[in-house]
Amino acid sequence: PVTIVAIGSSSTTGVGASSARAAYPNRLQAHWTALFPNSPATVVNQGVNGEDAQKMMARFATDVTPFAPDLVLWQLGVNSVLQQNGVASERGRIDRGIAMLKATGADVILIDPQYAARVMVDPDHGDMLRLLADLARQTRVGLFPRFAIMRHWQTSHQMSAAMMISADGLHLTDLSYDCWAAALATALERALSAHASAPGHR
Repeated sequence: PVTIVAIGSSSTTGVGASSARAAYPNRLQAHWTALFPNSPATVVNQGVNGEDAQKMMARFATDVTPFAPDLVLWQLGVNSVLQQNGVASERGRIDRGIAMLKATGADVILIDPQYAARVMVDPDHGDMLRLLADLARQTRVGLFPRFAIMRHWQTSHQMSAAMMISADGLHLTDLSYDCWAAALATALERALSAHASAPGHR
């Protein structure tokens, strides 16, 4: 059995989805079950609308640690982009947050902002994408590049913007939540398979 905690803001909660069952954590649990039928997963949705990294970190002790997770998925960045002028001050805060999550013994994956009109018009979005990528490398945690993946869906004509983003120009649809969860589950399966086949692994 595997316990996964998904902590984040409104796109973790599932704003834009037709129901809570269509939010990405629930869809991830379904895709995980299909890929790992002998390893049941519980994916706990700890999304709270509108939160930035600092507010999420204040919840780690109550919303993450008690579950003793094997994996924490930390979706962050978009509210800092939308609510602040500049994101450089977030580096130290997010670095501390990563250390707090790693101290629980869990593996950690950061999930960067979505490819959406309201994100792209903010000049800080590129700085946030680079900041999260840099921190993931420096702290040796995973990074799920949601922005780049969603951009590929659109530029490769797999999904139109209207199929991918809800009418508010920010949140995902049932389809893109499900595709996000499927891509993440597949990435985890590949990473775990590569780890299991590494020399010296028991």
